Amino acid sequence: MAFAFNIITKTVASKFQAFLPQQQQSNWRGPAFFCSMANVVRVGAVQMTSTNNLDANYQTCSRLVKEAAAAGVKLLCLPESFSFVSAEDGESLKIAESIDGPIMQKYCSLARESNIWLSLGGFQEKGPDDSHIHNTHVLVDDSGSIKNTYRKIHL
Repeated sequence: MAFAFNIITKTVASKFQAFLPQQQQSNWRGPAFFCSMANVVRVGAVQMTSTNNLDANYQTCSRLVKEAAAAGVKLLCLPESFSFVSAEDGESLKIAESIDGPIMQKYCSLARESNIWLSLGGFQEKGPDDSHIHNTHVLVDDSGSIKNTYRKIHL
């Protein structure tokens, strides 16, 4: 299983020099110049190759989440289909479950235990009947609570 873990440091300050008053543009030193360290949030992005093995994918995600938390990351973004990629037609329908089901609960517990927010790129949420699923983005806070979901409609 191939994966990469990247840490990005992002500041809350504006990154657009053009919006600064003319006299400040010549002194531009990046967004950190205009904010204190208290406004810095460490954000991580995960690249991984998911499979059709829910447990193996969870183990990979768990390890990467713990590495990110140890590196000071406060928000970790996992990719599309982080928990499962089907190898055969119909597999995603078989494993799909509700947002409050056991698969998502494992990721909520992981966020709580690691004290980190998780942006979960695409989850196979059970649809209105047995022949439909939703590709749902889930945002989990550092206490393990689901803060928001977004059912993608572009796929």
